Amino acid sequence: MTGSRGKRGDPEDFTVERVIDDVLIERGAHGLRITRPWSRTAGYAALGWVAIWCGLATFFATLGPGTPDSGALLLALPGLAMGYVAATRFLNRTVIEVAPSGIVLRHRPLPWPGGRRFDARDVAALDIETRDIHARGHTYQECRILVRRRSGTMTVLLKGLEMSGIAAAIGDCLGLPLTAARR
Repeated sequence: MTGSRGKRGDPEDFTVERVIDDVLIERGAHGLRITRPWSRTAGYAALGWVAIWCGLATFFATLGPGTPDSGALLLALPGLAMGYVAATRFLNRTVIEVAPSGIVLRHRPLPWPGGRRFDARDVAALDIETRDIHARGHTYQECRILVRRRSGTMTVLLKGLEMSGIAAAIGDCLGLPLTAARR
């Protein structure tokens, strides 16, 4: 995957092919790069809760006489953890790099678990699962794209999509069949 080893963002590495559901699809000489931001409306609520929690922890830690002991400072730890999660919601994106050699799934720039590497020989097919969502008087389809390995295990690449055109682009790049299912 030349694009992932070269300088990030070089125009000669990848060119924008299309944008679907805020998902950027770029095509390069040696593969495909799909980038999906994590930023959602719920991130604002999480950030507000972090501010409230840290404010309360600071308030209660300073109520006692003298300097706060380490037990009072432990109140700040959940706030720090929630702050990290809120920061990932604003800053992180999932990057999927697809080449004839395989698929690489990363979450960046902040470290987050779930990165995977799939060798092309180990990938049997791509599955698209759809379900109907009924919200506010409208119905739309939500898609999940899964990698089916030869061992039979399945791993979710992307979920919460309103269109399955991304799976078709990945399948074309790897030369894999797509199977559709309802959940």
